Amino acid sequence: IIKRLHDEVVKALANPEVKDRMTKLGADPFPMTPDAFNAFIRTEMDSAARIAKAANLKAQ
Repeated sequence: IIKRLHDEVVKALANPEVKDRMTKLGADPFPMTPDAFNAFIRTEMDSAARIAKAANLKAQ
C-alpha cells in the first residue's frame, strides 16, 4: 500500500498542473521516499515537542 501511494504521489507531482496548483496554495511539493518521509515527520514531531515543552504548553 505504501509503495503504491508513493508511486501515485510521485506521478501526480510530475504533472505541471498539479505542481502549479499546489504552489499557488502555498505548498512546496517535493517527492521523497517513504523512509525519507518517515524521517522528516519524526524530525518535525521532535522539533514541535521541544518547542511545546519550552513554551510550557500542555495537551488539552
